[in-house]
Amino acid sequence: LRFIALIFCLIWVGWTVGAQLTIINIFNYIQLVYVSNFNYSVIVFDPLIVVISIVTLISFAVLGRGFFCGWLCPFGALQEIINICSQKIGIVQIYIKDALHRKLIYIKYIILLVIISFLFIDLDIALLLTEVEPFKTSITLKFARELPYLIYAIILLVLSIFISRFYCRYICPLGAVLAVGGK
Repeated sequence: LRFIALIFCLIWVGWTVGAQLTIINIFNYIQLVYVSNFNYSVIVFDPLIVVISIVTLISFAVLGRGFFCGWLCPFGALQEIINICSQKIGIVQIYIKDALHRKLIYIKYIILLVIISFLFIDLDIALLLTEVEPFKTSITLKFARELPYLIYAIILLVLSIFISRFYCRYICPLGAVLAVGGK
């Protein structure tokens, strides 16, 4: 059942309708609250993103963690599908020791802090830094992108062969935002 849900999330939510929630969506919602002349059409341009955002916000408030991670993220689904298949064919998994894992999980918070800092310093650099999310390359544009972005996304997916949800655990700034509720 989980595998079917992952396939559905990847193919329909991600590649068919392109409903990949990103850190940029979160920044847009923050602007919606704090900027009086914000263009609301940016938010309602994609109604499925709004629905996923509302579900994520409610689950964040109720559960202390956004339901998005692990259930509605197409890139996370892609990573998990790759990892499940790699395990099925016998590829040995790399298990990161707990002491190292506890240090590595802070990388995504540092990335988030850097992106947020640049929102106040230079918006263009902040938007460039959001490219740490491989969602546009792998989900929205279905790998039809410039070579550096493609290589980055493929490296993350290759890592997911050996380490389950590597990107989600250690790099994802959106996951960092959603994990703050659990803290």
